Amino acid sequence: MRVQSAIRNRKRGTLGKLNPMLSLEPEISRLRDDGAIEPAAAERLIAIERRDVFSIHSELRLLAWAAVTLLVTGLGMLLHRNFDRFGSPVVLLGIATAAAACYGLVLWRQRRKDSSSLVDDSALLLGALLLSAAIGYGESVYHLLDDHWSWHLILIALLHGCAAYYFASRVLLSLSITALAGFLGINYDVIHTNLLVSHDLAVRGYICAAVLIAWRTANLRFSARREFTEVFDHVIAILTLVSALILVFEDDSRLVGVLLLVPAVAGVFLYGWRNRSQAFVVYAVIALLLGLGNVIAEVIGNETVVLLYFLLSTIAAIVFLFMVRTRFREEL
Repeated sequence: MRVQSAIRNRKRGTLGKLNPMLSLEPEISRLRDDGAIEPAAAERLIAIERRDVFSIHSELRLLAWAAVTLLVTGLGMLLHRNFDRFGSPVVLLGIATAAAACYGLVLWRQRRKDSSSLVDDSALLLGALLLSAAIGYGESVYHLLDDHWSWHLILIALLHGCAAYYFASRVLLSLSITALAGFLGINYDVIHTNLLVSHDLAVRGYICAAVLIAWRTANLRFSARREFTEVFDHVIAILTLVSALILVFEDDSRLVGVLLLVPAVAGVFLYGWRNRSQAFVVYAVIALLLGLGNVIAEVIGNETVVLLYFLLSTIAAIVFLFMVRTRFREEL
């Protein structure tokens, strides 16, 4: 604990100012030899002291997810161009089999007690996307739900949600939430045609946020998946802020939007500040700048003033966020 405390202090600059060449490697080695810390932990700390190691896990995960998305997109284009050659049953069976193979791979790795890795995350993401494609494709071809076709999104949300809890996967939880939002009317077609011009879209956003709040509450009370809380919080914050901004950008609901946006911005900002999460602070600052900019544009109407506002506010926001980031890192 003393070694870790010293490392944290030096990162903050308190020890580095006294001796820039200070190294805790001898102390770590001595503690390792005395059995005070595990050899693996000691090697990791020594590597940090020598500046020999750094993590690229986030970058690799992003690349893996991008590769899976491109793979599914390419598969969709291939099936679209060769639909007549394959036929509906063959296509549906092939997609379902591929999805089952992805889930089977993860189950097999878990049975072997392999540690979770990017392989599992990528396989689950690929399997979930294929499963969604299979259900959506089956509904579009066979019309099993007829006029209630949107209910297939509930099925997708339930399947991904159950899989998320079984595999403890935040990726699958995100896909489940996305399907639920689509069922509630928040999808690409609605957003593309009605963004910032529809009160109905804002209402749907608030309804979706309320459902997620209830889901989050149930998750904390009845489930051990505490790591899912962060996913819920991010989506709820974004939905609340965007829904308020939609109302702000409407002429006949601007006042209501402002009244809803101000407490939403304050709540998201305070949440981010208390939990030392820069993402929530960024959400709040961007929403405040956009909402205030729209009000200034409508009240003043001078393009020069509006451009000057966005220029100065953007610079101020960047400086402020940089200061917040620095403070959060110092408190780690």
